[in-house]
Amino acid sequence: SPENPLSAFALTGYLCAGTLVIGVTWTVLTTKERSYTGNGRESPIWLTCKDALRNKPFQILLMVFVIASIGIIIVISTLAFVAKHVLKDEGLLSLILVTTMTASVVSLPATAQLILHVGKKYAYGVVLILTSACLAASVVMLRPGNVPMVFCWSAWFGVCSGGMVMLPKTILPDIIDEDEIVSWQRREGIYSGLLTLATKASAGIGVGLAGFGLKFVGVTEAEIHSDRVILFLRILLGPIPAVLLAVCAVLFIRFPIVPSRAERTSQTLRERRGATKPG
Repeated sequence: SPENPLSAFALTGYLCAGTLVIGVTWTVLTTKERSYTGNGRESPIWLTCKDALRNKPFQILLMVFVIASIGIIIVISTLAFVAKHVLKDEGLLSLILVTTMTASVVSLPATAQLILHVGKKYAYGVVLILTSACLAASVVMLRPGNVPMVFCWSAWFGVCSGGMVMLPKTILPDIIDEDEIVSWQRREGIYSGLLTLATKASAGIGVGLAGFGLKFVGVTEAEIHSDRVILFLRILLGPIPAVLLAVCAVLFIRFPIVPSRAERTSQTLRERRGATKPG
């Protein structure tokens, strides 16, 4: 109620918690393990995590994913202050967020087509480069009073964000397939769990770095729009994450799983599973 806004937050928390509990419980009860067992034996979880972290393709994906996520989180954490101090219009924050989210969702089919044409590795590399360019361009495109340019930048960032979220998840199954060749086990849970843990860790690091930087430069609610603050916000939104994404693009060149290799792995697994079926 308007008299007690905390009750709305409490109700939202109860609804979200209930939905999560029901969803997770339903998933656990209805998910069946693959009947294919192969020649391996189940390992302790700590040893399985160690094996996963020694997987070279997974090491590269995890490193690139964490660095890129930190860069994106820094940008997201800074947007509200950029709207207030750089664009001098806090109302533009809503335009930026709505445009970014809409473009992110609408662009997913185009990202899927890019994967089909060039493969997952090169698609991710392209998205990393485009995201780096987008963030670098923010220095020029995000100007006070230039709403059309702000809209264009937000749409560009949204398209890149959609690819940044989608592509690591599509690359992970190829890594899991290669792990199965060696381990004779399907260990989706370990790899997905480690990637999820990396997501949480990078979000915390990104928010922490952004918060430390904003506090260091003195960005507060009472802060006057000083040149020092504006310059710092432009650097924090643009060049710093742009460099991080560019580094990620360079690092990902070493990712070894290309479409031909992924197809050979899939074919090997199909033949192995067919050979192990009873009867």
